[in-house]
Amino acid sequence: MRVSEWLKHDPVSFDIIRREETLKVNKEVFDILVSKLRAIHPDYFKEALGLKKRIEFKGYDKPVQASVPYSTQPVEFYKWWCLNQDYVNMTFEEKIKLFDKVYATKPTALKKKHKQLINRE
Repeated sequence: MRVSEWLKHDPVSFDIIRREETLKVNKEVFDILVSKLRAIHPDYFKEALGLKKRIEFKGYDKPVQASVPYSTQPVEFYKWWCLNQDYVNMTFEEKIKLFDKVYATKPTALKKKHKQLINRE
């Protein structure tokens, strides 16, 4: 199947293979893929973006990738994420790393259920 046909009929499987095999696509193909995923498969698109999703975050003039405050301001990001869990999808591993960073920096900020996940309570 040609890439154009694949994008038309099943953009999700194309994106999955593209990620698994680290396929390089040109900007035009990528823009079409993103457009199709965003319009037709918004849940998959949100999940696939993960920490690359742009968010409004205190201290930044314009939307920033969630990975930036996740890495540089873990406590503030954790507090934001607790209120916006449906907005940014994180893997289990990313959550555990965040909880560990928050616990190491400010243990009182971490919720009890998250402390239990990292065996701190």
